[in-house]
Amino acid sequence: MSTTLTVRGLDEATKRALRLRAAEHDRSMEAEARAILMDAVARPLTGAELFRQVREIVEANGVFAEDEFDDVRSHDMARAADFGWDE
Repeated sequence: MSTTLTVRGLDEATKRALRLRAAEHDRSMEAEARAILMDAVARPLTGAELFRQVREIVEANGVFAEDEFDDVRSHDMARAADFGWDE
């Protein structure tokens, strides 16, 4: 069964990005959009995948430098609470 989906109101930057991504994967914009949609609904993201996607978005927008993410992951953020009971 084939379904037609029309997406209105895409800005030029999004269309350009879709066109470039489609070219990178050697497929049409329609096939690329189909692949993106199928992937998006196929399964939930793992923590690592989510981190990778957020990192790509943040770095693409110049918010953080490469080493800032590495610093966050390299720190031991989980520590035991010290209630001072062993004194």
